Amino acid sequence: MRILIAAILALASVLPAAAQNQLQFGSGSLVKSMSPSELLYLLQSNGLNASYLEENGGNHYIEVNQDGAVMYFAMRECSQGGGSASRCGTLQPFGYFNATGVTFAQINAFNIERSRIGFAGLDATGRGIIGAKIYLQAGVSNDHVPFSIGLFYLDLDTLIAAINPGTLATIVYDSAETPESKISNKALGLAADEFRRADGARWKVNRVGANAPTFLNDAFRTYLAQE
Repeated sequence: MRILIAAILALASVLPAAAQNQLQFGSGSLVKSMSPSELLYLLQSNGLNASYLEENGGNHYIEVNQDGAVMYFAMRECSQGGGSASRCGTLQPFGYFNATGVTFAQINAFNIERSRIGFAGLDATGRGIIGAKIYLQAGVSNDHVPFSIGLFYLDLDTLIAAINPGTLATIVYDSAETPESKISNKALGLAADEFRRADGARWKVNRVGANAPTFLNDAFRTYLAQE
């Protein structure tokens, strides 16, 4: 037994930081924070083209680009000085969409009547934004994070597919495949004005309508089907 423990400790000492983070995330214990490298591993291992974007103002940003369809993750409440190994307590998936002609009444209808986890809005430039918050601080299961991401992708895909053009169509959910979310968001909103690119670059805006992109792949559909 002593030899086995010594071997495990020796292995841990030579593993790269990112690999150790991945082992920690998959350990089965409650998750109370995540690092950018852990979130990248989760997204990439579930078939998404994810990459680390930048750190700005103490927040870390990850981009998911699926053949030109782009959304982002802001990682907040992070420990300082850790780089990609920083521990972050809040995940905010968000994405922009072309909202030309969409009214606040239509967005409100989505938020109040249709959304599962995401909440949408319009900014001063006419862009639409949809985002969510996933809180880890109190401790969540390993499956809670990809399950919540799957719910957000469901909302994102459904919303941008329904805008065609300048109208928000009736949004239909298949209850057999789209379970109710079991988490509730705190009072604080998306705080979209806090999302700033360090280099001044613009966030990418997704097209809408019948040819809108999709993010909810088979891997995340599987997480949703487990409930």
